[in-house]
Amino acid sequence: MLLSWIVVVSLILGSHLPEGGEATSVQANRIADFMNRFGVVTFSSLTNTSNTGSDYSPTSVIAAWEFLTGGASTGLKMNYREYHSAGNTAVQEIWIPQLYQATGGKFAVCLAAFATASDVPSLIDLAYNSSTTTGYIEFLEGCNEPNSFSVSESQTMAAQAALNTGVQGLSGTTYPPKLALPSIAVLSTPITTQQENFYGATDLATINNQATYSNAHIYPQIEPDLPSDGNNNGTLADFYDSFNIVYNNKPQIITEWHPTLYASDPSIVTNSTYQSYWTPLFMLRAYLLGYERFYWYALFDYTTLYFCGLFPHSGNDTPRQVAQVVRAMYTLTTDTGSDQSTFATGSLDYEITGLPGPAVPNALNSGGQHLLFQNSSGTFFLYVWNAQQNPGGSGSPVTVTFNTPIKSTQFYRISDSSSPSGPTTPLTPTSSNSSSITWSLDANVYMIVANSQSAQSSDAATLPNGISHLLRLLIIPLLHIFKI
Repeated sequence: MLLSWIVVVSLILGSHLPEGGEATSVQANRIADFMNRFGVVTFSSLTNTSNTGSDYSPTSVIAAWEFLTGGASTGLKMNYREYHSAGNTAVQEIWIPQLYQATGGKFAVCLAAFATASDVPSLIDLAYNSSTTTGYIEFLEGCNEPNSFSVSESQTMAAQAALNTGVQGLSGTTYPPKLALPSIAVLSTPITTQQENFYGATDLATINNQATYSNAHIYPQIEPDLPSDGNNNGTLADFYDSFNIVYNNKPQIITEWHPTLYASDPSIVTNSTYQSYWTPLFMLRAYLLGYERFYWYALFDYTTLYFCGLFPHSGNDTPRQVAQVVRAMYTLTTDTGSDQSTFATGSLDYEITGLPGPAVPNALNSGGQHLLFQNSSGTFFLYVWNAQQNPGGSGSPVTVTFNTPIKSTQFYRISDSSSPSGPTTPLTPTSSNSSSITWSLDANVYMIVANSQSAQSSDAATLPNGISHLLRLLIIPLLHIFKI
């Protein structure tokens, strides 16, 4: 009788019991919560390529958005970050809503470098037009990088005080903007001394009461998951922790970042392979840490000074390889559901064996990592990566085993810089079937797109994860006791 019961339950489970430990039922994250945090820095004042080298005309920016995101059909958003001075008001009051209407991306707008309190009223006027219509400006920021430019502390404080007063005056509108502190540019840690030397203890306390969000410009000098300044959680985590200390645990946005622009190794600065690898690593870690926005600097090269663009000069130019990576992260996922930011995600029962250990001892965010997402239509997206300083190298066999029944999978190397279409070209893993995928995990970022069988359309093998897990707990001891 007992043997018959065990056989029946084994058939119901429908798959082998996992060796080497129980399978893990992992709750997915919403893919829109991840990708809708990405943005790009723009310069509405630069629209003539013959004079500036960069064309930020609406047509050019919209073309870039179409390429990077796949357009409106993907359902996911790309945001923008702009610089404001009173002299640019006439352009921005047309340019910003035009971009929002065409792309759906919202804006963070800062007071440009060297701005004074006299630039604030025109910025508040822009925000008023937004907050009483469709809310296309979601953040207003204080002065841009006062620690990088020759701007006095008193000038920065006066502008922030005026901005704080202006934002308070918008609090009763339909879509009031959120107020962020002046942005602080950092290359390395510790940052605490840098901030206190700029503001002074009294002004730092004052400014902490004048905004909701802290605001960083982060240009890491090494791969963002590798330790710095004694923080084994990695460089980006170190920045996050440091800003929490300085700015009293305010939620954080990154209003400028670039993975390699200030790399400690000069040969990496414009290297497409490193950019293609460090970019998804930065984005995944920024999401895991809790950064609410991260805006790439910049959409196009900044004149001839910085070769930092996702495109050289215009959205009609040939995109750089890193733009192909961003495009893959949007177009391979997608979520057109009206509930993309609110639906209850499901779980996927999977286990991974063979993940490489940390790149250096105790650096637990480096080496082999994985993170699960889902869109509102039910498709899962499993990122698996190996965080190292240098991309590529030799790999080690890794196997992902699905204990949730899977209808189909597609396998991609997101950080592929081998060809323009590399990140969106499906790969053939070492072995693959309906329940597992094996491949050699080198220092790259991979994505498995998994379509699971619904409970309604599948056979009896697809019991709810909790029941399946309970039955395994009951069966395994019995198998050992009766040596069946």
